[in-house]
Amino acid sequence: LVSLAAGQLENQVPGQEKKLLLSLEKSIPSIRDRAQHMLNALLNSQNKGKTISIDVVAMLKETASMLELPISVSGEAMATISGESLHSIFENLLGNYASLRTRNADQEQDLQIEVRQGSETIIIEMEDRNGEPFLYPERLFEPFWSERGQGRGIGLYQSRQLAQAEGGNLNAVANPDSPLRFVLTLPREL
Repeated sequence: LVSLAAGQLENQVPGQEKKLLLSLEKSIPSIRDRAQHMLNALLNSQNKGKTISIDVVAMLKETASMLELPISVSGEAMATISGESLHSIFENLLGNYASLRTRNADQEQDLQIEVRQGSETIIIEMEDRNGEPFLYPERLFEPFWSERGQGRGIGLYQSRQLAQAEGGNLNAVANPDSPLRFVLTLPREL
């Protein structure tokens, strides 16, 4: 369906714009529904991991090391959660910072991560202190939307869905005068 819609847009016949618009009005909701179904299936397949006790800071450092991403982490926390889900969340979040680092090699990153453990929750905050403000944080969680034209646009959407499936949440906090900050909240135990 996506290929068909793209082909119609690329090969518009002059004078047939209204017909094309009517066709797209009918097909786009179906495309959206099928994509949502695929994302839900992907989420469900990844959510079948076993619940284990995880050192959150160690997993953050391991993921950053795999991505060759320098980070500074403060705090500590242990979570009893699906290791596959947590790894996927960290890989998506840190992967975006690693990708940004590659694209903007002349801009030095200062990725600070603070981990706090309460009696029932764990809060993980990430911020590139040298990063740019981003005023539309909810766009980051829209499936198939990417600020990089070639991006797939499902990583942060999937991360939020995984966090919510574990009883937590993932948000982005925007301020016009400071860099974007991600806040991941997880239960200590399921």
